[in-house]
Amino acid sequence: MKHIVIICLFLLGACSSHNYYSIQQTANIGNVVKESKVGGVHGTFELKIAGSLRHRGGVFLNTMMDYKSEKNVTIFLTEKFIHKFKKKTGIPPEIYFLGKRIIVKGKAKRVKYTVYEYGKETDKFYFQTQINLNALNQFEEL
Repeated sequence: MKHIVIICLFLLGACSSHNYYSIQQTANIGNVVKESKVGGVHGTFELKIAGSLRHRGGVFLNTMMDYKSEKNVTIFLTEKFIHKFKKKTGIPPEIYFLGKRIIVKGKAKRVKYTVYEYGKETDKFYFQTQINLNALNQFEEL
């Protein structure tokens, strides 16, 4: 019986572990996600926002100006998040977050994007490491 309790405690500890990625590790998050066998990595990520874009009902916050770079991490803000954030601050998030250091909690995953030229789909594509934010409690400003 004692062994069962120890095994259960070990398993609970493993399940509740949460990875923390510092700002110095940002460029490597894409590799960690790519090597993940479960479709992404849950964790807490410290990031500095270098660029932003409002597109197709959401806001993309990027850690690099070159959003197609494998070293870039993109935070995707859903319409739900945008509405709550703007109601709370009065400032559009694509403006507010520029140049800021933030901590986000969520799942980093690889998202495949097709490249379009002159409005037509090409056979080119790129992958982006992306973390979706739906709720205000998923981020903290440093």
